[in-house]
Amino acid sequence: MEAVVALRRMLEALEAAQVENAIVAGWSWARIAEVLGVSRQAVHKKHAARIKERHPGQPPGRKGA
Repeated sequence: MEAVVALRRMLEALEAAQVENAIVAGWSWARIAEVLGVSRQAVHKKHAARIKERHPGQPPGRKGA
């Protein structure tokens, strides 16, 4: 059972890192949501606050937009 918990934590960390990478690269929340198979609102609710905290100021990937 511990292995399942460890895998879930690893998956969550991997998803968080890849969503952040996508935002920094300029992907939209809608595009990320489509790839993950969830709604834009769901992916934004799950990840936006953490990304904003790690990248204060102008949203990453949106400079000059």
